[in-house]
Amino acid sequence: MTGLTLKDDLGAYTLDANTHVPLTYVEDTIPYFINGVSQASPVVTIAGGLSVTGLSVPAGGNTTLLYETKVNDYANPTALSTITNTANLSGDSLYNDLSASATITAAATTNLSISKSVCPDSVVENGQLTYTFVIQNTGSLAAQASDNVVISDTFDPILNPITVTFDNVTWTVGTNYSYDTTTGVFNTIAGQITVPAATYTQNPATGIWTLTPGVSVLKVTGTV
Repeated sequence: MTGLTLKDDLGAYTLDANTHVPLTYVEDTIPYFINGVSQASPVVTIAGGLSVTGLSVPAGGNTTLLYETKVNDYANPTALSTITNTANLSGDSLYNDLSASATITAAATTNLSISKSVCPDSVVENGQLTYTFVIQNTGSLAAQASDNVVISDTFDPILNPITVTFDNVTWTVGTNYSYDTTTGVFNTIAGQITVPAATYTQNPATGIWTLTPGVSVLKVTGTV
């Protein structure tokens, strides 16, 4: 069979009468094999989906196409949301078109990052210094106490005494954190750090999803 065309909808879905495509084809990632033997690159066009033309399948043999896609801003990132991807094979040599579908599911996971800042930039002896740790979660699951997230740092210069707050709640040494005033080593106690999940919203007019990370803030203020 020759002159076949493969069309892949790249997960296209309809929202308020508008069609959105949540997968983007990665260019030049489509090797083409007949009976396991590499062939010249097929003709690929992108227009509301992926179209590959000029394909052949030998009698009693097989043809393999491999290509990459990546999710884009039209893909629903919420936990366990799905994208159903449908491919259709057509051609004059086929009695009926053939189609196949596959579904992928967004992982339910945490995705944490941390940043650290100090204020003020310079301080005199016996002045106060504040370290601020911002923990962000771009994942769809909250980081919970059972995840045992720990923040560790060594303060230089050493601060003594210190005051620690987490999301504006004052913490207690020994219960929420440990601190060595000789070495400056600071550790939160496992199970004390929690970070909410990210939130996701879809613009009904454009179909684009926007991510707002969950945020928790740890502050350590002390005397130099």
